[in-house]
Amino acid sequence: MKKVSILIPCYNSEKWVGETLDCCLRQTYPNIEIILVDDGSTDNSLAIAREYEKKDKRIRVLSQSNSGACRARNLAFEQSTGDYIKYLDADDLISNDMIEIQINQLEKINDPFAIATCPWQEFWNNLNIKFSKRCIYKNYNDPIELLTDLWTKNEMFAVTCYLVSRHLISLVGTWDERLTKNQDGDFFCRVLSKASKVLFCKSPKFYYRRGHISVSTQDRLSPIKIQSSLESRISYEKNILPIRNTPLIRRGLALNYSIVMFNSPVNSKWFNEAKRRIYALGEKPIHPTAKGIQKKIVSIIGLTTYLQIKELLKKH
Repeated sequence: MKKVSILIPCYNSEKWVGETLDCCLRQTYPNIEIILVDDGSTDNSLAIAREYEKKDKRIRVLSQSNSGACRARNLAFEQSTGDYIKYLDADDLISNDMIEIQINQLEKINDPFAIATCPWQEFWNNLNIKFSKRCIYKNYNDPIELLTDLWTKNEMFAVTCYLVSRHLISLVGTWDERLTKNQDGDFFCRVLSKASKVLFCKSPKFYYRRGHISVSTQDRLSPIKIQSSLESRISYEKNILPIRNTPLIRRGLALNYSIVMFNSPVNSKWFNEAKRRIYALGEKPIHPTAKGIQKKIVSIIGLTTYLQIKELLKKH
């Protein structure tokens, strides 16, 4: 029986980490290990995790000085021994059958380059929620098609939705520890660029907690995070364009750079570099979410002018 490693970075999650570890321990698939890396928490997260470690030999707790979730994930992977890897944050939850269903689907085809996905939904403390339908809830024989759907249809898979073989992650490499925003986008872009197929498992559920301030939502538009957002999109281009250079891919990359423009001060270095890269792709800046009349206005006056007007109105 193949082993699955559940890797959990943890920072100041004392309110939720016990619940997260409980959902891991309730997995119907027996051969798991849980490696939690505390990232220099200043609350009782580490102490709570240590208590769980004492009670169940499947749990291993490590600690590091505050170095970010990417470093915590990389350390957890280095210390793990599983044939498959599941990333899970210390405040989120997975259904009891997730590991069993996903690994059974992957083992049926016996392909180390295949990955599994599942439905996900945001929740605010109450798990009695309705799961939205998404166009990405299907199998993909070409994983780059999933990537283009994520880019061009304003969709996403949360990191915990994926079950990935150790072999594939070893080939892809580590999480980029320089990045403080869109690290998951960069990492799973590289995973999908090397994967052979994507199997969607509709039964298991991933619950993505909202309603509290997290490291990922703090200072969302700080210079460091804007720079990270830009660098992660440059990584997209470097990894995908050499293997798939199509109009749809270039449009997807342009949309990603447009997101950087949208979240950067107008005419800042990040704004101008993202804009330059869009035109180098043979594309034009695009409003990432505009619909209806707003979309028509942007198409007429251009994204740069639209954002200049928006910024001017904010000042007045």
